[in-house]
Amino acid sequence: MVSPNLEFFHAAFGQNKEDFVRIASMPEHYIIHRFKYNDNQAADWTTLFKKLTPNQKNELYCILDEGRVTQTIIACVKSERLKKLLAHYIDEDKLTNNPQMFRRNHETDKPEKTAQGR
Repeated sequence: MVSPNLEFFHAAFGQNKEDFVRIASMPEHYIIHRFKYNDNQAADWTTLFKKLTPNQKNELYCILDEGRVTQTIIACVKSERLKKLLAHYIDEDKLTNNPQMFRRNHETDKPEKTAQGR
């Protein structure tokens, strides 16, 4: 279900095909927590993304299609701009996969935030 509010629709999906592809290419945490990151990291990501050449965008799409972005993958990239853009995906991985951030409650088998994960 999508809101009938046109402003919400454009923020979520873009105003055209290019906007949609840009939004869909963003790091997941920038999409999910749009308002938290909109004025800082997501804005930086968007600025870098808009400056990519068509070849750099194709390389980005190929990397994202493979799955997880790692330091090893970034090291193989020639473009400094693309490396900076890809670093945004590494930050996401640190946020979501940091073993210090969550621990399992073995009684309920649900994740609990630790003191470091506040």
